[in-house]
Amino acid sequence: MRFYWLTVLMLVGLTPIAKAQSTGLIEKVAFAGQVQRLGYINSINPDCSPTALPSASLLQAPRYGRVTFKRGLNYSNYPQNNIRSQCNARRTNSLMTYYQPFVDAYADDFFTIEYVDQNGNPRRFQYHVSIRSKMR
Repeated sequence: MRFYWLTVLMLVGLTPIAKAQSTGLIEKVAFAGQVQRLGYINSINPDCSPTALPSASLLQAPRYGRVTFKRGLNYSNYPQNNIRSQCNARRTNSLMTYYQPFVDAYADDFFTIEYVDQNGNPRRFQYHVSIRSKMR
């Protein structure tokens, strides 16, 4: 019976388990006690209208700081051969990701964030942040 359901799922274009697309390790530098923007993610239709923003969750939390998510507006950066490149000229809804190391932290921190789009497609980002003393 299990084989039968797996075959049915494959025939209708579904897979029984969603495998997250991983981006590899992202290297960043942050200064102790100061907020560092890690990046943002947005999702827009080919006509530049917004789609639902992905949900975000920490799969592995940082040890020496905290990660926060905030909605905002940012420019997209689609390549010229993408139909959405016309949207790069205006700001669109985005989910921004920030990291703030603790004031007394002077170490390397690691954490993993997973974003899931409106269709249930997961993307994982693994971060390595080098924490340095405060800028003067």
